[in-house]
Amino acid sequence: MRYLMWFIALVLFAGAGKQAGAQLDASPVIQPGAYLQNGQKTEFAGWIGFESSLLGVPDRGFSAVSRAGLFYVDIDDDIQGFSIFIAGKKNITCDYAPSIYGLIGGGLIYQILEGYDSKDAALKVELGIDIYRSLSFGVGVDYIPDPISEDKYFLYGVLDLTPVICE
Repeated sequence: MRYLMWFIALVLFAGAGKQAGAQLDASPVIQPGAYLQNGQKTEFAGWIGFESSLLGVPDRGFSAVSRAGLFYVDIDDDIQGFSIFIAGKKNITCDYAPSIYGLIGGGLIYQILEGYDSKDAALKVELGIDIYRSLSFGVGVDYIPDPISEDKYFLYGVLDLTPVICE
């Protein structure tokens, strides 16, 4: 039941965000997935936020983008927080048919865990397909190196409602 409520909230967020996207020049992005840490059980996690184009080169199919949003990890001591990433997004082909895109960048994750707040740097790598002008699906990973404990990973699928970069 808890996952059904999460899914409904994500769908409502995407619908409301698509309407706000025209006003803010930002589009909603939803990333449900799995949170992994060495030696521990894999847990459900999700991220919802917005992607905004900072600088674009439409004739080359490239854009510098920012992604900012909230995340949640469903473990005994729930983890939630905020993250912001700056990344380069490149469409491999600029056709009207579905096209493949790649995204790579880095960012900051601010995590709240039962009174222990941490700030970590993270890397983001994503590969996806633009199905239509503002509908993309993909898979990706956020890698969070942690020298004190074990490295953490957030493997996710992505629903991206950002318009295609190409002209």
